[in-house]
Amino acid sequence: MRASFLLISFVFSLFHLSSQNKSDSLYFKGDIGTWVHSNNNYPLSLGARIVPSLTYDYSSENKHKFSVNAAAYAWGVINTNFDDYNSDGEISLYRLAGSYLYENFSFSLGLQDISFGSARMLRPLMWFDLLDPRDPMKITDGVYSAYGTYTFSNSSKLSLWSLYGNDNLRGWDWSPSVPTIPEFGGRYKYPFERGHMAFSYHHRMINVEQEFQSTVLGERKYGFDMRLNYTFGAWVEASWNNINNKGLYLFSNQSLLTIGIDREIEVGNGLYFAFEHMLVSYHQSAFSFDNSSNISALEVSYPISNRDKFKSIIFYDWDNKQGYTFVEWERTFKRLSAHLMAYVNADDTRLPNLRNLKNMYQGPGIQLMFVYRF
Repeated sequence: MRASFLLISFVFSLFHLSSQNKSDSLYFKGDIGTWVHSNNNYPLSLGARIVPSLTYDYSSENKHKFSVNAAAYAWGVINTNFDDYNSDGEISLYRLAGSYLYENFSFSLGLQDISFGSARMLRPLMWFDLLDPRDPMKITDGVYSAYGTYTFSNSSKLSLWSLYGNDNLRGWDWSPSVPTIPEFGGRYKYPFERGHMAFSYHHRMINVEQEFQSTVLGERKYGFDMRLNYTFGAWVEASWNNINNKGLYLFSNQSLLTIGIDREIEVGNGLYFAFEHMLVSYHQSAFSFDNSSNISALEVSYPISNRDKFKSIIFYDWDNKQGYTFVEWERTFKRLSAHLMAYVNADDTRLPNLRNLKNMYQGPGIQLMFVYRF
């Protein structure tokens, strides 16, 4: 309740400040996605997702800029095997944040998206989101947070944040945060001629069940990522999550490391590919890889024409010897895009799935989705 009161007070204060500004704008936009889907779970599924968004921007004569954004998220699905059917759906707040920008400084407060890192598909720094690279609408939960950035004269950037009131699992988390205890962290990104490197840190408190009682423990996350751009792109992204409690055994330390390359080959309209390999390790001791697993990912895309594009993403779990194959044909118009997608996946996937649609890509299946942006 306290976090909601502070958020609403901040948003209304921005509206009050806007009364002295002559340059302002109010606009409404959003995405609507509808689909027809068939897989092993249900021969026929009909579904829809909508993200309407209202944004108010205003700026003063001395270059102070303010913005307020509010967005909702609604989804619904009907599944049938032709003998019976079931339905499900939800309406929830998607974004509600106010922001302030002046020269090299920016600050935002509210329910917002925080994501960073160099990796594309297998992301160790997926600390605050759950983006699925196969989702045409790129929908992910936000976090209640205060987020500020400052850009220095050498183009390096310092970001600081604090989270409060979040109790959902994010990214590779195995335990949710304690919502009543603030989380905090930061990131410093330094660019150079052919790339960048960045260091990130985050601290949170989690509830852990030990010997039939709940214990609150502190978790520290340390991140590093770097990208180099030469004749091909190359990157590394890593996260070490540490809890100083040996009683957690394997969960005391979590290490994730991804290396990747990408390149666009001058064949026809330009053939793009990206490859990533991730090492995931859980152990009582830090940086011990006795208990580890390996996952690889390959993305290939080719623009057939100005409107048509082919894309394929393949994941492979080396330890369980399971593959996940996804192919997509996309046709774009002015505001509408059509996506014909097919996949062959394992039923017990270890990969992040679409938000609130956990059965979407299990087993073999095919899906036709239309996305309209208004």
